[in-house]
Amino acid sequence: MHRKFIKCTAYILMVVTCQFSSALGSSYILRISPGQEGYLLQRIKIDTILLSDNGFYYRMPPAPLNHLTVGEIIAVPYLPEADIVSASVVSGQLPPGTNMYPNGFVVVENADALEVGSYSLEIETIDAEDYQMLTALSFKILDASDLEDTEAVYQMQQSKKMGVLIEGDVLALPMDKDGSIEVAKYIVGALPPGTKLTPNGQVVVADHNMLAPGVYNSGIVTIDEQGGTTFFMVTVPIE
Repeated sequence: MHRKFIKCTAYILMVVTCQFSSALGSSYILRISPGQEGYLLQRIKIDTILLSDNGFYYRMPPAPLNHLTVGEIIAVPYLPEADIVSASVVSGQLPPGTNMYPNGFVVVENADALEVGSYSLEIETIDAEDYQMLTALSFKILDASDLEDTEAVYQMQQSKKMGVLIEGDVLALPMDKDGSIEVAKYIVGALPPGTKLTPNGQVVVADHNMLAPGVYNSGIVTIDEQGGTTFFMVTVPIE
């Protein structure tokens, strides 16, 4: 039997969130909140539930209508081996108010046009090596919530020279008014070589001998202690 560690936090309006982690390394947020017909149970497991069945796409968990903002990325190819150069919907439809770009990102473009409902679709992507992938995705947009949700933001450190960086130096860190970051996952792009992403979302130096100069763009998903999920494109410069 694998031991599990559980951390729970209670909030006003009887909202309870629990963080589970096991010796196998999986983590998820369990959120219990009041609904019209009793209590709602939402489990957000960042390394499985947020991925498509074929493991090729990350998509947001079900989200209240008023928690989605213009520019928010709600789906993105998950660690593709080559850059995505073409993406199209071959069946079904995107949620109203969203758009898909050639790199496969699905983004909120008009928050006022969003509609509550469930949306299923198939996306065909083609990468720079002409590899095609068909992915089934589903989105669920919930009724507006009375609970406030503040988007987390990343604070980037100024570009540093490799010669002064040592193990443990923090290059980027998230800040969230809704509470501490409980889970973080690297989704797309590239972390700087010689760095790692910590469970609380920090990008830190793991091996200064492996650092290389450049500007690195990394897509990172974080979940705060209230269950709020944010996707970031984080830019980390190293001189």
